[in-house]
Amino acid sequence: MAEAVEYQFKIPDIDGKTKGLTGRIVVGQGIEIFIDGYGCKEVEPNTGSIVYLEMYNGAPAIDVWNNIRSDAPVKVPLDLASEELREPLPEEE
Repeated sequence: MAEAVEYQFKIPDIDGKTKGLTGRIVVGQGIEIFIDGYGCKEVEPNTGSIVYLEMYNGAPAIDVWNNIRSDAPVKVPLDLASEELREPLPEEE
């Protein structure tokens, strides 16, 4: 198994009203996104990822911890976003 790779990021606030977002992305068995100042309930402050992309039951899925007071993430399956399911575009006349 390959070792996890970590990337730091800074995303500016497009309105310029805040300092924007800083954090890190860890790529390992899945992809974890950590945002400074945000976290999840069951871990120490500033140590939990709030977004996790993984393969789940043969399709990609995203877990999102959008409420620090809740133990459970929201799981978003992405199986219906497969390009194989795309309907053909109507032909131009």
